[in-house]
Amino acid sequence: RWGLLKKNPLEGMGKLPEENDDRWRFLTREEFQRLEEAMDSTYRDLLDFLTYTGLRLGDALRLTWGDVNLEKEVVLIRGVRTKTGRSFGIPLHPRAREVLFRRLNGGDPVPEERIFPHSPAWFRRAFKRALEKGRAKSPVWGKGKHARARVSDEVGTFI
Repeated sequence: RWGLLKKNPLEGMGKLPEENDDRWRFLTREEFQRLEEAMDSTYRDLLDFLTYTGLRLGDALRLTWGDVNLEKEVVLIRGVRTKTGRSFGIPLHPRAREVLFRRLNGGDPVPEERIFPHSPAWFRRAFKRALEKGRAKSPVWGKGKHARARVSDEVGTFI
């Protein structure tokens, strides 16, 4: 276009495959319900929060009550803690908001206290057991906006 290249480097590559591959697999509504029922109750809130926010596991586990604004219904993901180094806000889906209120259990939030004081390894083990028990294939976590949009389609919620 600007005359910088003599030949298109992608010429002859062909089209990308159009079928969905496993890297973009999401749970169906039925799989999610089975997974949720099979999940250890200790980790069910975290599972729901991950599902309805699209956050990466590490980002969710680092959240403190100081990162949450329940009145504005938003969670702040601070850049110093993220994989990309950028801060961003996540609007709270009603189910994610329910999880937070359940975690508060009527008390006042302590800003520096972690919301989910879990070990990532223990959550992964519980998640794997729940997948097997619930007869579901593993979804892809941490695809952010893609996961939230898919939850809207598959679980029948508004995002």
